[in-house]
Amino acid sequence: MDKKPLQVSIYQDVIDEYQAKAGETYDEVKNSITAEYERRVKAYLPNAGIWEGDATQEQLKNREAFKKKYQDRGKLPKTN
Repeated sequence: MDKKPLQVSIYQDVIDEYQAKAGETYDEVKNSITAEYERRVKAYLPNAGIWEGDATQEQLKNREAFKKKYQDRGKLPKTN
């Protein structure tokens, strides 16, 4: 299953601007487009997620703080 881009307009720009080379395989095209999309998102929106389901470091930190707060209150079980 392929990942879905969060920044659809940037992804569409990369696809529209991509020029395949003669003899390139599907996987080579896909890898080139993926790499360029990720490069652009990191350059334009350094704190944004890239793929659906991804989380930024800040989001992961906030999630852990939320989880700990509710574990301390007894609302969530403590895990090892």
